[in-house]
Amino acid sequence: MEQIHSAFSLSHRITATVTDNGSNFVKAFKMFAPTEPNEEEEDEQDVVFTDMEELLGVGTTEGQFSLPPHFRSATAKCAALWTKASRSTVASEIVDEICGKKMIVPTSTRWNSFHDALSRISDNSAHDLNTLCARLDIRAPTEREHLFLKEYCSVLKPLTVALDILQGEDNCYYGVLLPTLETLMSRTLALSDGLSRMTANLPGVIVQAIKTRFAPVLESREALLAALTLPKFKVRWIGAAERREAARALLIAECRTLPHDEEPAENKQREVAAHSSASEADFFSFDEEEDATSFSADAEVLEYLRSGSELDVLNRFPRVRAVFMKYNTATPSSAPVERLFSLGGIVLTPRRNRLSDKRFERLLLMRYNHTFCADVE
Repeated sequence: MEQIHSAFSLSHRITATVTDNGSNFVKAFKMFAPTEPNEEEEDEQDVVFTDMEELLGVGTTEGQFSLPPHFRSATAKCAALWTKASRSTVASEIVDEICGKKMIVPTSTRWNSFHDALSRISDNSAHDLNTLCARLDIRAPTEREHLFLKEYCSVLKPLTVALDILQGEDNCYYGVLLPTLETLMSRTLALSDGLSRMTANLPGVIVQAIKTRFAPVLESREALLAALTLPKFKVRWIGAAERREAARALLIAECRTLPHDEEPAENKQREVAAHSSASEADFFSFDEEEDATSFSADAEVLEYLRSGSELDVLNRFPRVRAVFMKYNTATPSSAPVERLFSLGGIVLTPRRNRLSDKRFERLLLMRYNHTFCADVE
């Protein structure tokens, strides 16, 4: 680390280093940090240390290395609290007594669990956290760290809501993705004004990361059409008037490109009924029929944009429904597929690794229809 600092001329600019609660990190910084007269030694119980001289391949004196002052991050203190509360029944009862709720331990499979776990801690007052940590004999977050946790959770809250929406299995179409991203970015930037210097740049960093990661989606014509044909979105999520007009024009142009046989059946019947006979209709067939079709598509889109937000309204607008069926077939998240294949354990076990497709499908139906089966019984 010292070589990296020297290579980039950072030795006199680094004021501190923040790490997690790993014992090797703690031992390294305690051995090579500059000593202070009133430095308080931290008690480390039941911790296995590694010889840093052997690890670094150094056989000389300790004075050869010098690391900057070391601080444990706020999340490392939260991790110590999660570990203590999850491994000890007595500690869990103490948490329930002081906080009134159990601690949420984050899992590696869902990022939202980390935010929820931090929120459960930051929702408690600094006084309650100090009392709790004193009872559990662990280091408590400082007042500044407590403020950081609260601001961090408030900034990341829109992101957790967006992830929950996109990870849903019911009524989650591809058209949900673009409005979710746009709303997420606007709501995240709106939180910038009430933040301290510790997290003031966090909303901008999140928005920039979203723009970089989802640049193809944000500029995708297919994603825009999928969102426009979802009745609960339409053009409501688009802020600028120019973008709304461009979106309407795009949807109208897409409806105009539909084949003639996809034109609404009731419109064809009205056209035939308007004439006295089929022969007369064929006789008065002019070149303006194409313009009439275009006008019909324009009227249908405009009427659709003034309709309700229920999905059933698509039945009244066949052209819009055809566009909806074309662009909303994909899902915006892999979560439903991951849940489907969470049954891999029963497939890969020695007793069931020769399941036929029919048997596997039956097991899936039995698992996901257990509520229905219980009602029937």
